[in-house]
Amino acid sequence: FTGSTVDASAMTHFRLDFWTPDPTDLPSTFYIKLVDFGADGSWGGGDDSEAVLAFHAGNTPTYSTGNWVTFDIPLADYIDLGLASTEHLAQLIIEGEPNTVFIDNVLFHN
Repeated sequence: FTGSTVDASAMTHFRLDFWTPDPTDLPSTFYIKLVDFGADGSWGGGDDSEAVLAFHAGNTPTYSTGNWVTFDIPLADYIDLGLASTEHLAQLIIEGEPNTVFIDNVLFHN
């Protein structure tokens, strides 16, 4: 995220729309990581936390080549994996395969 951190503590879900022209068959795996910089709002302050979720052809939602897919992810899924807070979100990291992806409509909601 640019500028200041995002306070999503009153939100329940993270959403983004995803499209790729690349092959999406297994073992292709797409990762979505959220990073919270902690109360000090800066990286490396000792209170940072992060969590990553993996998506592939066997997951829900199922994504496939050439189709827009909406990922509507409960923030609790990230918290269960170690994200300590959603009050100072600073980074959204997308990685893995497919290599070419288009992302739209990134938001937090209830």
